[in-house]
Amino acid sequence: PVDLVIFAVKLYDSEGAAASIAPLVGVNTRVVTLQNGIDSVEILRRHLQRDRVIGGATYLSGFISKPGEVVHSGGLPHILVGGQHDPVIEQLKGLCDRAIGLELK
Repeated sequence: PVDLVIFAVKLYDSEGAAASIAPLVGVNTRVVTLQNGIDSVEILRRHLQRDRVIGGATYLSGFISKPGEVVHSGGLPHILVGGQHDPVIEQLKGLCDRAIGLELK
């Protein structure tokens, strides 16, 4: 098992992808979903224990400049994750800030 899974797939691929990550999820693993759609958390919770899944949202601006290339534009991106205090998420906040300058709230 791993400490953290960042689940960022298209919503229509969620069922299959959720089943494929199940072997990675242990008693201390958290799965943060960063997807469009209001059902993403519930889809994951059908495959994993409820308390392992944490909803998230990203706020960023960008555009596809050419096939295979996305250009970030606008302000600093940030990610909102869950609503509860979780030590794994607190560690992730520090990592994101130190490693890539990404604000995780």
